[in-house]
Amino acid sequence: MNLYSHLIKFEDYLLSVRRLDTHISMDLTLPTSWGIPKSVQEVAQIVPYELNVEGQRGISFVCEFSEIGFEKTVSAIEKIIRLNKEKEIKNQMFEEAVKNLRVTFDKKDLDTLKTLEFKFSDKPILPEIKDGTGETFELVEE
Repeated sequence: MNLYSHLIKFEDYLLSVRRLDTHISMDLTLPTSWGIPKSVQEVAQIVPYELNVEGQRGISFVCEFSEIGFEKTVSAIEKIIRLNKEKEIKNQMFEEAVKNLRVTFDKKDLDTLKTLEFKFSDKPILPEIKDGTGETFELVEE
């Protein structure tokens, strides 16, 4: 896979790519609400930098200038984006469910509410997440 094919996957967050002697740095801007899983912190060297954009933070992902180092770092970046987008969708779904429950509780009597059950179907109920290239991300737990 060429460099473009890797970088296009997170182009919305990519600010710059730099060569630093024996390393490469990919500078990204991510929402301040996003987290970075510990598993990624153990794989990639992460260096925050000052970014004067409200609601955004700058993070440089630095790796050895090698194919293996680059592949691991790109995979880590993709994982951060995938997990945080999933979390955003889950939060939206939760808020919508709470809103619907509030309406149900306001309209139904107590005896009816006591019979309320939550069941999940075997069919996926989560929407698909697509990146800028149209690739669908699988929604997973970490």
